Amino acid sequence: MDAHTSVPKVIKVSGGRSSGMMLLKLLEAGAIEPSRGDVAVFTNTSAEHPATYVFLRRLKTWAEGRGLPFFWLEFCTYEDAVRGDWTRRPAYRLVNEQPLGPDNPGGYRHRGEVFEEMLSHECATPSMQARFCTRMMKVAPSNAFLSDWFGRGAGPNRLGHSGESSRITDEGLLARHKRNRGRMPSAILLDKKRYVRSRPVVRPAQCFSDFSAVPGLWRSNVPARLFGPRAIRFESHLGIRADEAQRLAKTEARIARAQGQKGRAWGDQPPGEAVKAPLIEAGIDREAVTEFWDSREFDLGLPPDGRYGNCVFCMMKGRIGLTALARECPSDASNPESIDWWAAMEARYGRDLIAERRSRTQENVTHFGFFGPASGPIYAALRDSANGTVDHSVSEPAAEHLVDESYDDCNCTD
Repeated sequence: MDAHTSVPKVIKVSGGRSSGMMLLKLLEAGAIEPSRGDVAVFTNTSAEHPATYVFLRRLKTWAEGRGLPFFWLEFCTYEDAVRGDWTRRPAYRLVNEQPLGPDNPGGYRHRGEVFEEMLSHECATPSMQARFCTRMMKVAPSNAFLSDWFGRGAGPNRLGHSGESSRITDEGLLARHKRNRGRMPSAILLDKKRYVRSRPVVRPAQCFSDFSAVPGLWRSNVPARLFGPRAIRFESHLGIRADEAQRLAKTEARIARAQGQKGRAWGDQPPGEAVKAPLIEAGIDREAVTEFWDSREFDLGLPPDGRYGNCVFCMMKGRIGLTALARECPSDASNPESIDWWAAMEARYGRDLIAERRSRTQENVTHFGFFGPASGPIYAALRDSANGTVDHSVSEPAAEHLVDESYDDCNCTD
C-alpha cells in the first residue's frame, strides 16, 4: 500500500468489499495521516441494499476509532434565483450513519428519496447511454464536499434564499422551461417536478464535527481551492481490483481531460486530483478480497458475486441479473430494494415519446427510460417476466443495449 506523501488522500468507499478492504489495508499499513487532511467518503444514493449500510456503519466505526474521519454524503437540492428565475440547484448534505427518522433528522435516506430527488430535478431517468446518476449523486457531491473540506472552515455554508417557503410558481417554472427551449408538455413537466419542489428550500449550514467522532478534525491553515490555477493536489483512492483494471483507465482519462480546463461547474473534474488503486498495485483480485473478509471480525452480509452491490436494481446489471433479483427481492413500490420501485420511477420520469410529442426514429420505439429507446417501460417488463405474467407487447423491448450479461461498472465508486 501507499507510502506517506505530502498530498492528502481521499479514500472513496462505495460500500462493497473491495473498497472496504482498501480502507482497512491502508490504515493497517500506516499509509493514512489525518493531520494532512486525509479523509474517507461515502456518497449515498438511498438505493443501496440494507446490508450495505450495516457494513458501512462498521467501516466508519472502525476507521474513526483509528483517527480517520469518515463522512457520509448525499445529493440534495435547494431553492435560489438564477438570472432572475427561482429554481432548484444541486448541492450535497452531510448525514450521520443512522437511518433518517423522527428522532434522527440528520440520518441517511434509504428508501429512494435521494435518487428520486435527482430524477425529479432532471425530469428524466439516466440511461445506459447517459449515466448522469453517477455524476449527479456520486462525483459531484464528493467534489463539492472536498471543496468545503479543503478550504471553507468548519463545514458547508447555508445555501438557499431567506424565505421559509417555496418561491417557485407553476407559471415561473413553465416560462423558464419555454425560454430554455424545452418542449415537454406543461402537465407532464409539472408532475415530474413535483417531488423536487417538495424538498426543503434551504440546505442549512453544517459542521464537520457534528458528523464525525474523530476529535480535533484537521483544518487547513491556508484555505485551498479545488479549481483554478492553484488548485490543490490530492489523491483519490479507489477500491478497484486487479481483475477490473479497465475501470481505472476510464477515470484516469477523465482526469487527463480536465487538465488545463477552467471549469468549476457542478460535476466538473478537479484538475488537481490524481487516482490511486492500491488493490491493483498489490495484485488483489476478487478471490483475494473474499479471502481477506473471511479472516475479519465483520463482513458485508451479501453474496460475494456482487449482484446486490451499488443500487440494487441498477440498469447496468443486465437482463439475467435483474430478472433473478426481481424473483429474490420483495414486492414493494415504496422501496428501491424492489423492482416495483424502479418500475414506478421509470413510469414517472422516463420519457413517453408519444405523450411528450417527441420525434421518433423507429415506429416501435415509444419510450426512453433507464435502458434507452424501447417499445415500452423495461423495468415493468422485467418484473412481469420474473413473475411469469408476461405482456408480450412490452416484454420484447427495442432496447438495443439490454442483453443478458451485466456491463462494466460505471465508476460508482468515484
